[in-house]
Amino acid sequence: MHGYFRIISENIQGQQAVFHIELLPSCPVYAGHFPGNPIAPGACNIEMVRQCASIALQREVRIAGIRLCKFMKLLRPGTSEPLTLQLSWQDDTLSAAVMSGTDMAIQLKMNI
Repeated sequence: MHGYFRIISENIQGQQAVFHIELLPSCPVYAGHFPGNPIAPGACNIEMVRQCASIALQREVRIAGIRLCKFMKLLRPGTSEPLTLQLSWQDDTLSAAVMSGTDMAIQLKMNI
């Protein structure tokens, strides 16, 4: 998923991490989702969370199962301020929240 997003900053402490992320409108995925009205695909957003989790945990994270997945706000590349991705983990459970400004956009809980 090279070119879908860019990490602006990251802060990893203990079992929590915060990433500030920019969705990149030049990514080819937006040409098909949807032409002239690009919307960030849910599957790509889950992959973005997985990639950031791999950075935070300093190992390749694989998703064993998704226990909670809520998409509460459409994300559009190039039209909003950077996203805030908050991660926390314990044992084999990873929780993620993606914020667009003050609005919760995505909530995930997965087994890793």
